Amino acid sequence: MTMVFRQARDHDLLPIQRLLARAGLHEDDARNITNYFLVAETIDNEIVGIIGLEPAGEYGLLRSLVLETDYFTPAKGMGFLEAALAYGRKLELKEVYLLTRQAGVFFEQLNFRQMKLEHVPNEIQRLSHFKQSENKNVSIFACELLEQSCE
Repeated sequence: MTMVFRQARDHDLLPIQRLLARAGLHEDDARNITNYFLVAETIDNEIVGIIGLEPAGEYGLLRSLVLETDYFTPAKGMGFLEAALAYGRKLELKEVYLLTRQAGVFFEQLNFRQMKLEHVPNEIQRLSHFKQSENKNVSIFACELLEQSCE
């Protein structure tokens, strides 16, 4: 099924919150960063996926990649992540970070590299999403956007 990736709009907040809840994710501040979410939408205008990219100075934090099970394929997941990275380039971010409990192989295919906490910029460490996740047995990955391709 065909999907279009676009920047979220204010009226997308409820579908975003529903997707997050179904995925078991909690985003207290989703309401404040709706403008930094991308949505995956069907040709029938149904939102079936979301990914957040929260800017912090010249850096960004990728968060909450969710695609409805019926629409997920590895290729669509990769395409959605690539759309978020392209959005980061549009915002002229230097580097993006993510936290994951999953194996890093998926992210390494896009030239993300695993990072130690002490190498993560303070701008990213100060974000509430990062603070909430950093002690939950997650791996940290980063990818330079402007100097090297993450795709």
